[in-house]
Amino acid sequence: MNRKPLVFYGWVIVAVGFCTLAFAYGVRFSFSVFYRAILDEFGWSRADTALIFSINIIVYGITAPLAGALVDRFGPRKIIPAFVLLLAAATAASSLSQAIWHLYLLYGVILAFATSCVGSVPHVALLSNWFVKKRATAFGLLLAANAGAFILASLVEYFILHIGWRPAFLILAAMIVVIVFPLVA
Repeated sequence: MNRKPLVFYGWVIVAVGFCTLAFAYGVRFSFSVFYRAILDEFGWSRADTALIFSINIIVYGITAPLAGALVDRFGPRKIIPAFVLLLAAATAASSLSQAIWHLYLLYGVILAFATSCVGSVPHVALLSNWFVKKRATAFGLLLAANAGAFILASLVEYFILHIGWRPAFLILAAMIVVIVFPLVA
């Protein structure tokens, strides 16, 4: 006897993608919360410090086609877990920064590339394989994960106020490894 599953598995993929994107974009967009603490510790100019996020945006955009090519070649099941780990590593390594170029490289370049490879591009490719009907609804729910960035930013602010920006980066990295990686692995 063939039974129809209670829930179409594509919706599970949407839920996992939602969590992944909420964390990836949450880490990315929480920079504005880290910004003041980094300024206070290092005394860099506002322009030089803001350049960290500007580099991130540019690298994210430039590497999106590369992320697409990697997904086409290796598939999202291999790309997403690997780059979730890179995202966690870049986040953790950002906590060790002592010079501005460290954050330019770690947060601006490596974290941006990792975010591109776990962001919208691989998830849209993945969901396209699961949905014909209700595809737009699935994409809409997936991309609503950007709201997760606001929740994560509030949590980051709490961590920064109570334990500092360096431990906040480490907690974010740990959350990625403990929460997101098991979901995508």
